[in-house]
Amino acid sequence: MNNNKLNIVDANDTRYFPKEAVPLSEEEEAKYKSPDTGGYGEIVASLSVPSDLIDVMRHQNQNRAKDIDPEHVRSVMRDIKNRGLQNPPYVMWDPISEKFIPLSYHRCTGMVEDNWDTIPVRVVEFKSQSEKQDFLDHQNNHPPAKNADLDDAVLSIQSRNSLGVFNGMNEKQIKAKVYAILDKFFSGLHTSKKSQVVQRVFEFDKSRFKGWTSKGRKSQIESF
Repeated sequence: MNNNKLNIVDANDTRYFPKEAVPLSEEEEAKYKSPDTGGYGEIVASLSVPSDLIDVMRHQNQNRAKDIDPEHVRSVMRDIKNRGLQNPPYVMWDPISEKFIPLSYHRCTGMVEDNWDTIPVRVVEFKSQSEKQDFLDHQNNHPPAKNADLDDAVLSIQSRNSLGVFNGMNEKQIKAKVYAILDKFFSGLHTSKKSQVVQRVFEFDKSRFKGWTSKGRKSQIESF
């Protein structure tokens, strides 16, 4: 880490940000809506950041199955031009690359492509990967939101599954947990769609079929 380029947020804080990233004044902060994290993560700074310090090419936090949607980027930028920026995009700070990593990809991408010199951002930190996933799903509801589809829901549950959220649960418990998550973050999905999400991620029906072919078929053959 190059300490000549970085400053400390607070004397007792271990977070470092580039000196070019200037804290937003109270007047600047007052122009925007209050942050809505859904209770997930902690906003540790509000900054004005040079656009070249935001790494929009790293999609590690992208929460859409189809990645960046150019049409939605244009829709976001039209909204910003018509109403002004309502909510600064959220980012994470990566001390290794010394770059800010987007948590609001479409907004960050649009501003960078639109040649914004500096971009107001809110820097978020998380206690766990699971909390970050909750935050990302919650953020998909900001206006103008790109409607979440079945593939997005599957991606969300797959991500949570890889984090061990469903470890130790039986099929009934997993279904209940998945449905609760989908009701919270993907409320537009009907019951049949929720069932498809469960099946695509956990393949319970396939497992039962395999059990039938190995045991059920044998018992049927022996009964003849």
